[in-house]
Amino acid sequence: MSALEYSHKAGIVHRDIKPANVMFCEDSNTVKVMDFGIARAMADSSATMTQTQAVVGTAQYLSPEQARGETVDARSDLYSAACLLYEMLTGRPPFIGDSPVSVAYQHVREIPEPASTFNPDVSPALDSVLAKALQKNRADRFQDAAAFRRALRAARNGVAVPDLPAGEAPTDPNVTVPMPDRTVQATAYSLTGAKFLDDSPGGRLRTPQDATLGDDRALAAQPAPVYEPSEADELPLGLPHERERTPRQKSRRRTWIATLVIFTLLVLAGGGLWLYNMMNQPPPAVTKIQVPSVAALSESEALQLLYRAKLNPQLNRIPHDIIAKGSAIGTVPDAGTLMEPESKVTLNISDGPSSVKIPDNLPGRTEAAARDVLRQAGLVGAPTTTMANSSSVPAGIVITTKPAPGQTVAVGSTVELVVSTGKVAMPELRGLPKAEAEAALKNLGLAMQVREVENSEVEPER
Repeated sequence: MSALEYSHKAGIVHRDIKPANVMFCEDSNTVKVMDFGIARAMADSSATMTQTQAVVGTAQYLSPEQARGETVDARSDLYSAACLLYEMLTGRPPFIGDSPVSVAYQHVREIPEPASTFNPDVSPALDSVLAKALQKNRADRFQDAAAFRRALRAARNGVAVPDLPAGEAPTDPNVTVPMPDRTVQATAYSLTGAKFLDDSPGGRLRTPQDATLGDDRALAAQPAPVYEPSEADELPLGLPHERERTPRQKSRRRTWIATLVIFTLLVLAGGGLWLYNMMNQPPPAVTKIQVPSVAALSESEALQLLYRAKLNPQLNRIPHDIIAKGSAIGTVPDAGTLMEPESKVTLNISDGPSSVKIPDNLPGRTEAAARDVLRQAGLVGAPTTTMANSSSVPAGIVITTKPAPGQTVAVGSTVELVVSTGKVAMPELRGLPKAEAEAALKNLGLAMQVREVENSEVEPER
């Protein structure tokens, strides 16, 4: 590719690239392109590739435009070089036929099989390079040898030639690419095609005024445009200029890449360190809550206060001799203790005193009233009522209790009520003096009526 690039920049098209014209120098490990016998200057390439109705070049490496007898340019050599590369990879040229004519026809009409079909070691990237280099229309190929060489280097790294956008699909291979009109006469160079190189080692065409006698006289008779490489070393035929990067550019590119890689590694290392610290730092301290005071509050009020403080109260009912039943005694832990949110706190609720004193005001009450007083005091009246005679207590009134009023008993104890029948037992009065009998009856709340009767057994006044 470097040899073709140099030749094309000098304005020379080889026109016969094939294995026989490429030599490998083993001692210097270089490749040489030889036999410029049918080469033409690009300025003179308006002369077609047919000479006396015969095709010039080797059929298996002809470009489609050579096979059609059209004008050639640098891209024709690149097509032939692609055929040579194809054969190096597969061991056979892209097209094989019984005759040169059939092979030339395939160059114009047929699409070659991918090289990987014959050699599985050929990568898809290299297949894409060959596909572009073997396009039928030269406008769809690589436009210069430098572009071809860069594509091969990219394919070595697995980078394929990008597909053309939808609006830039390959043109019909049978459509002739229009070329600028040229008026150069090539009659004088129809035999060798290289006579213009005489006395022009720099690759310039001699002007008609400098032409010598002989075949050059025909060229002087008809002045023609002359190819002159520009100072900027532009490619002929208006092809896009592509050059390799200079060592300085490559060095700067490597420097920028190294800087970017180092910067990326530093960012990743910093991010990893930050993430490690975030994952391993101790959790933030939890804000603790002070247990509120609930003493003397009702059960519902104490529960609401603890819930609002984001604590989880657990009820515990215990007896208490002072605090009324249903009122809060306190909490465990005590009020003022710092706790974490949703911690469990025991709420002690008074279940009343553990022992109770039998009320003193039970005697003198009716049985029903006495039972109500016992229930309010946390005691239970016995199911059965004890009836007793009483001379001083009316019938149906409580005389006393068992245990007696004023005694202390356990909460829930049973208390027996003693209720008056309203009657008394008649005492034995016989043989008693009248005064004593009257006194005994009076003590029982009874009145005495005296009636005297005769009795031989009892003394008088008794």
